[in-house]
Amino acid sequence: MGTKYREVDADAYVPIEADKLVVGVRLPFNVFVEDKSDIKPLFNKETIFTSLARNILKEKGNIKSICCW
Repeated sequence: MGTKYREVDADAYVPIEADKLVVGVRLPFNVFVEDKSDIKPLFNKETIFTSLARNILKEKGNIKSICCW
């Protein structure tokens, strides 16, 4: 079985601030970061958001999220 890819429209991404995410709660969506012209996954949906994860987001800067389907 091959790898499946889903193309997502860039307008579907919603920028969020790392401070809006609550430590100790499972993420209700996937979290991505924008790196130059690429959008890369950082945390999967259902990941427990920790203070270490918050520090990683602050270091990355421009955070984007996409709602789950």
